[in-house]
This record gives sequence, structure tokens and C-alpha cells, in this order.
Amino acid sequence: MFRYCVLFCVGLAGYLHAPVWCVCIGAGATTLADWWRMRWMVWQWRTAPPSSKSITYFVTGVLVDLLYAAAVFALGGTISRWI
Repeated sequence: MFRYCVLFCVGLAGYLHAPVWCVCIGAGATTLADWWRMRWMVWQWRTAPPSSKSITYFVTGVLVDLLYAAAVFALGGTISRWI
């Protein structure tokens, strides 16, 4: 749910022609939420330290968060130009 709220705000920033660095803030917020979730899982199951596979998934998630935020920002800017 948090991810959708952040992406909505990034799209709204694109609609209002805010600076492009808002994309980085949105991607950072969603990445930080994922990081806390991963840390919680590691803390809950102390016998399973972070593996290279989970770290690879996390890094891929960072890139996907950045792409989602950029796409939503561009979509917001496109919608504002059409209206």
C-alpha cells in the first residue's frame, strides 16, 4: 500500500512539473520500505543470514523501483500536457 501512495505522489509531481529529482526520492522511499521488510525477515529468522540471492533480488528491486518511479513521473507529465 505504501508503494502505491509513493507512486501516486511521484505521478502527481510529474503532473505538476516538479523537478526530476522527485523520481529519486520516490524510488528511495519504496526501496527503503523494502529494505526494512528484508531486515525484519532476517531478524525474525536469525538462522538465515542474507544470501547472495536475496541481495541480488534487493539490488534488482532498487532498479525496478527507479524504473517504476521514472515511468509514473513521465506518465504524470504526459497527462498534464494532454489536459
